[in-house]
Amino acid sequence: MPAPIKTLKELLAHGTAEGWSFKCFYEDPAEPDYEGKDKGKALEALEACDIMHLGITDAAGFGVGSVVIVNDASMDPEEQIADYGGTRLSELLA
Repeated sequence: MPAPIKTLKELLAHGTAEGWSFKCFYEDPAEPDYEGKDKGKALEALEACDIMHLGITDAAGFGVGSVVIVNDASMDPEEQIADYGGTRLSELLA
């Protein structure tokens, strides 16, 4: 079993390798800050605010899960990942 994913950068890199799509938004998923497969643009969008949301779909368009990103209040680039859904994502974060 691969090592657990512990950072947002690792999650985005893994998702890119798997062909996942990312939807990054602050409050309203209908108004994403970024939507696509580029891990760099997704990371930039997810670091824009103190709290961001990430929806993940696989290559077939099925939901993998969603994550709430809580960026460090001290503006340190480290982040915390909270898993709120998706069986496959839960396995990756375990």
